[in-house]
Amino acid sequence: MDGRIDPRQPNKAGKTLMDYLPLAAQKLGLPLRPPRDEPADQQTLPAAEPMQQPIDKKAIDKAIETLKKYKDGKSNLEARIVEEERWYKLRHWDVIRGKKSADMQGEEARPEPASAWLFNSIANKHADIMDNYPEPNVLPREQMDEQDADTLSAILPVVYERNNYEQTYSQAAWYLLKHGVAAKGTFWNQDLEDGLGDVHHCFMDILNIFWEPGITDLQSSRNLFVVTLKDNDLLELEYPQLKNKLQGQIIDVKEYVHDDDVDTSDKSLIVDWYYKKRNADGKTILHLCKFVGSEILFASENDPQYAQDGFYQHGQYPVEFDVLFPEEGT
Repeated sequence: MDGRIDPRQPNKAGKTLMDYLPLAAQKLGLPLRPPRDEPADQQTLPAAEPMQQPIDKKAIDKAIETLKKYKDGKSNLEARIVEEERWYKLRHWDVIRGKKSADMQGEEARPEPASAWLFNSIANKHADIMDNYPEPNVLPREQMDEQDADTLSAILPVVYERNNYEQTYSQAAWYLLKHGVAAKGTFWNQDLEDGLGDVHHCFMDILNIFWEPGITDLQSSRNLFVVTLKDNDLLELEYPQLKNKLQGQIIDVKEYVHDDDVDTSDKSLIVDWYYKKRNADGKTILHLCKFVGSEILFASENDPQYAQDGFYQHGQYPVEFDVLFPEEGT
């Protein structure tokens, strides 16, 4: 005996090693070569179907429909923000006149005085806000948290300084005074610190954010969409799979009335789709899907690293609104 096992030698059950190969191959997901003494059409195992990802083209199409509904729901707000920006520039008569009387002459024309009272009021209030620029002061919940509170109190000023937060605070203050609401976002930017990543805190334009109409708390929205424009050539360089696929926009983002001509024909809309769902443990988690058109660039739910715990473990949308005067039903 040389110690080798004869695959043709039956065991006590009368089966040989060859009898167990099909089951073993199926368990391991390996292809099995058919025995020579059986017809080929009866021996080949069916090809395993590729595993379907939770976020696929069908899910993206549904998300786009939801985004369009959200945009329709805030159309009045978008129109008001654009008009308020013109009032701030003392061009309110362009809004009051409207299109039909834009070229009134002769007897129909009337004086159109413009006073800087609105600008002065906003500028003075902005100065008051900047005089009260906040500083982080983390307090412990209990005695054993004192060391952590002191550590965070030392770290947060550095994070704000690296993000030039004073400029973000000022920009948000201007927006808040002009439009009654301002938005800021706190994200993790993997490109910072030479690829190590760091916290990124920034101002955000309300025109580029879409949420569920009728809610009074942003965190209660089932979905949150954040859109940005980026040059097509840069997108194709960063995501080669987008080559020759960047055609048209899924929505038309509201634009301000500019003095210069802004051409966006060679840009594409990137959509960051945040949504909440419950995992297997019943915990509400937050996922992120980034897409252009119907092409998926990243989906945390498709990534095993984030599938169970979500993209941000705190489970909250990384965008917050600062509301000047709260209104009911919105």
